[in-house]
Amino acid sequence: MSIQTRFLLGLGLVLVASVIVLSMAVLTYTVPRLVQWETREAQDHVRRVSRALDREFEHLLIYAREWSVWDDSFRFVQEPTQEYIDANLGAASFVAATVDLLAYLRDDGQVVWAGYKAGDVVDPDQGRALVGELRPQAQQALRDEHGAAGILLTSKGLMEVAVHQIRDSREQGPPQGMMVVGRLLSDDFMQRLRAQTELDLKIVPVAELPALAGQPDIGTELDAAEEPLVRFISPSKLQLLARLHDLVGQTSLVLGIDLSRAVFLQGRQILTYTILGTVALFFLTLAIAGLLLRRMVFAPVAELARHAFELRNSGEYTRRLNNPRNDEIGKLAQEFDALLDRINAQAEELKRLSFEDALTGLKNRRYFDEQLRSAWALLQRTNQPLSLLILDVDDFKRYNDRYGHQQGDASLHAVAQVVTDVLRRAVDTVARYGGEEFAAILPGTSAEDAQALAERVRTEVMALGMRHETSQVAGIVTVTIGVASAGARSDMEAVELLRLADAALYTGKQSGKNTVVLAPEPGQKGALDRGEREPSGT
Repeated sequence: MSIQTRFLLGLGLVLVASVIVLSMAVLTYTVPRLVQWETREAQDHVRRVSRALDREFEHLLIYAREWSVWDDSFRFVQEPTQEYIDANLGAASFVAATVDLLAYLRDDGQVVWAGYKAGDVVDPDQGRALVGELRPQAQQALRDEHGAAGILLTSKGLMEVAVHQIRDSREQGPPQGMMVVGRLLSDDFMQRLRAQTELDLKIVPVAELPALAGQPDIGTELDAAEEPLVRFISPSKLQLLARLHDLVGQTSLVLGIDLSRAVFLQGRQILTYTILGTVALFFLTLAIAGLLLRRMVFAPVAELARHAFELRNSGEYTRRLNNPRNDEIGKLAQEFDALLDRINAQAEELKRLSFEDALTGLKNRRYFDEQLRSAWALLQRTNQPLSLLILDVDDFKRYNDRYGHQQGDASLHAVAQVVTDVLRRAVDTVARYGGEEFAAILPGTSAEDAQALAERVRTEVMALGMRHETSQVAGIVTVTIGVASAGARSDMEAVELLRLADAALYTGKQSGKNTVVLAPEPGQKGALDRGEREPSGT
């Protein structure tokens, strides 16, 4: 049995025992008449909220009327002027009236001007977009010269909207359009409404009713209720739900009011409902405790175990938990990641050491052989030339005998530096082939270009001027280089190309050293086996 199961079983037993003890204190049930009284009181609150909303609508409609029944506005709709906009439609006007939307429309629905208060500025583009949403409902609501006000759902949220005909100051003649004034149901608006009604209320679209009530099918229950629906949430709280009409008379809004049941919690009935609430609270605590523990402890531990299992099976030690938590679980995961980082670093270092020559810093023979196989496979696919260089330091044994091994190592390091300076392309591979020998793989390099590069290496080694008094060639350190090149050929293997370069090196040694020799084609005279070469160090 898992730790999680044992914990939840133990906690469940404790909660059940507590419920049994508390249940023994129940003496009576709720008096139905008190429930009815509480229901009537709750339904009266809906009327209080409706009256408060009507007052808000009336104030906004008065503001809309003051602006729309005005000669200047009347002329502005007919002939818009920047002077009117600058004088009356700046951000200060929005702030003073505590509105978020002002719009002027002609009779045909054309928007003359619209502005939406976005922060400290008035944005005409957002205003026009918002009016485009509201225009059908506004036109539908505006039936006479008295105007209309109500709430509409917009892309900005719920908005208190007032619409009024635009007329001259004497209200004579036909209207020239309509004015739309909007005020978002912001937190400040709702706080003011709560202060007026002394109720903890919310107004939401019908689509948010399940979330407000915490019940997916609550809409059906509300539709079936003739009066505002009273829901007994707990012994100490009830929720009142009622549909509200929007600007065009649609019941697209829901009023939710949370009410205390303080009066109901009197006498012996207090104990009854306290116990029922405790039962609900106990089971809620059990669920929350289980969820929290699963999320905070059990699931992370299981994830850590699964991660370790997957790492062991896949061998992908670069994967990390990246747990940002600062508690014990997070620290455990972070230490686990740190351990993997250290293992990876050590593995990368071992891999690097396995492919690197410690003396020269070049790649070693093992790395060279792997790269040669890869380059040869690429050659078969692309038909691009591939060239090899094999370089040997002339009379190196005599150099070591004369100057000592430390100086010999220094000379090898200097030669390696020259080779890497000349063959610096990212695709080239330079390696210490063994002893005083170096080798290079040059993908996409023709025989002529490879021979020229080899010649450059040879001359730059001579340019170092490292003294070699026992040399049979010159008084300085020199090198002999064998070059071999091939195109894509099915009758040739990589090892044969390597043998050709080796044969060219041997030919250079036999012909006097300090030279570059291009290998002959297979089958031609001069193609020698490596076994026929002179001993290393000559």
